[in-house]
Amino acid sequence: MKIVYDASDPWPQYLKCLNELIKDNCAKQLCEIGGGAFPSLSLEQIKEQNLRYTILDISRTELERAPEEYVKVEADICDPKLKSEEKYDLIFSKMLAEHVIDAEVFHTNVYKLLKPGGIAFHFFPTLYSLPFVINRLIPEFLAKLLFNLFVRNDPIVHKRFTAHYNWCQGPIKKQINNLEKVGFEIIEYKGFFGHKYYKKIPILKSLHKLTTRFLMCYPNAYLTSFSFVVLRKRPNPVVKSRLRIMSRGPGPV
Repeated sequence: MKIVYDASDPWPQYLKCLNELIKDNCAKQLCEIGGGAFPSLSLEQIKEQNLRYTILDISRTELERAPEEYVKVEADICDPKLKSEEKYDLIFSKMLAEHVIDAEVFHTNVYKLLKPGGIAFHFFPTLYSLPFVINRLIPEFLAKLLFNLFVRNDPIVHKRFTAHYNWCQGPIKKQINNLEKVGFEIIEYKGFFGHKYYKKIPILKSLHKLTTRFLMCYPNAYLTSFSFVVLRKRPNPVVKSRLRIMSRGPGPV
C-alpha cells in the first residue's frame, strides 16, 4: 500500500489518475457511480478508446440530463439487494462517497460489481477538515445557506446533496481496516491538504495556507481535506485456500 500526501488541487488530478488507471489496467468495462448528469468521461473519449461506460445513479432526473448515448442504470448503490449481471474492470466515483448513508454497503456493492482483480477508485472530501466538520454538524437549512454563499458559483460543484461523511477520512488505521475487511487490497491512498473555501475571507485564507504548509512538512492523516483511494478486488479467500490445497498434488498412498 502506498500512502501519499499532496497540497495541490485534487480536481485536475482526478481525471489524470482516472485515465492512468484505465490505461494501466487495460480497463474496458467502466462504471461511474453517481455520474448522473455530469459523467467524468466524454462520449468522444469513450468512443475513441472503445470503452463500455455505464453511469449508475439513484436519480432518474439526473440520469435523464446526461446525453442519451451513455449506458444508464437507475439504482441505489447502497441497496443491500443490489444485483447486476454485468461486472466491471473499473468502478469509480467523484464526490459521491460522502453522501452515502451506509458506507459498508456502498463498498461491498462496489466489490460485488467488480471482476476479480478489478479496480475501484474514489475521490471524496474528508473529515476532519473544518468546512466538512461544520457541514456535517450544522442544520440543513444553514448548510444550504453556506453552500450558496461559498460554493454555489464554483463551476465544478453543480448541486448540493446532504453529506454524511461515513468512511470519508484520510489514510487513518480505522479507515484502512474498514476497506480491507470488505475484501479490498489498498493500492494507493492519497491525502490532500488544503481547500479553497476560505477564498472570500482573506485572514482565514492566509492562516489556512500556513497550516497547509505545516501539514505538508508534518503530515497528519486526520487533517486531510480530500482523498483519492485506489482499491483492488482480492480473489475470494476460500478459493485461494482451495487452490493452495489443489496445488500440493496427491498425498501419500
